[in-house]
Amino acid sequence: MNFKAFTVLLISSLFVLLLTSCKKENEDPKLSSLQIDMLHLVKNDILKFNELIYENEFGNQYSVSRLQYFVSDFELVYEDGRTFKIDTAYYVDGLVPETLSLKTDLQIPYGNYTAIRFVFGLDEGRNINGAYPNSPENNMEWPIPLGGGYHYMKLEGKVAAGEVQNNFQAHTGPTNGNQNYIEISLDGTSFLVDNPQSLLVIGMDINKWWANPNLLDLNEITMVMGNQAIQEKLRANGRDVFHIEPLIGIH
Repeated sequence: MNFKAFTVLLISSLFVLLLTSCKKENEDPKLSSLQIDMLHLVKNDILKFNELIYENEFGNQYSVSRLQYFVSDFELVYEDGRTFKIDTAYYVDGLVPETLSLKTDLQIPYGNYTAIRFVFGLDEGRNINGAYPNSPENNMEWPIPLGGGYHYMKLEGKVAAGEVQNNFQAHTGPTNGNQNYIEISLDGTSFLVDNPQSLLVIGMDINKWWANPNLLDLNEITMVMGNQAIQEKLRANGRDVFHIEPLIGIH
């Protein structure tokens, strides 16, 4: 091979190598689509509605007949500190399966995540009169005399009181303009994203609404919409009710 031919071959090889290197550097990172599912539990058991089979730490025997709420403004924290936000609010009804899966358009990179954060309820920027004109969300309206906007949660059921059963209604919202929504931060929970489609399951333990740091008697959890002291106790307890399960690839 003469020198000219060798030079041409060398230059061609270097050009191919450069193109290959640039292609690798410019390739899009692997991304995963994300779905979030809400799971409702009492301790380690799936919540069963309208069955008087549960006992809280106070000693109340109770059932659950309604569980409706808003969650909003999810944020995932990547291992390098980047955050990925879902700038929307979701309505969830424990008795309506299609509301338990929170569909997102978010594409997140493969890798390790160190936290998930979200708002339980609606912050003051979202909780505006008339924001949800249609059913079922408009059934969550909060009374105008108590501040207007929407409930964060309606959690209702029966509590045994001797031979009778009383109603309880854990209704949370912006009582008299107080912002009682809960900023949930599930830090220190690492999970791996390594599938094109991923499912994140967030569990809510109903029993924890009544337990920590405030031990609550369900016989006193009625007509609480205008009771800011009870609203604050439920708000404090609500920081402890959620946990996450590992991301699972959807095949």
